[in-house]
Amino acid sequence: NVWHTAHEFTLDFATTMAPEGGLDAQGEEFVRVPVRVVERVRVPPTLLFDIIRALNDNLTRYEETFGPIPRPQGNEPLFPPPAD
Repeated sequence: NVWHTAHEFTLDFATTMAPEGGLDAQGEEFVRVPVRVVERVRVPPTLLFDIIRALNDNLTRYEETFGPIPRPQGNEPLFPPPAD
């Protein structure tokens, strides 16, 4: 999750827990995927472009070494990556 104020951007990194499902009060089915925040990072706006640039540079080098990162299609899970 990412949000910001006038003075900082906040990035929450979370781990997903086992999905929970059932029926709500109206009898409609639901699936809830709880998450637990494991780290919260606050970044001043003046550093954000440097972080984005570093991520982009490293992503470029990663793809040069290992090939393009496949993007999920439709209902494919984001993790684990597809087996070769």
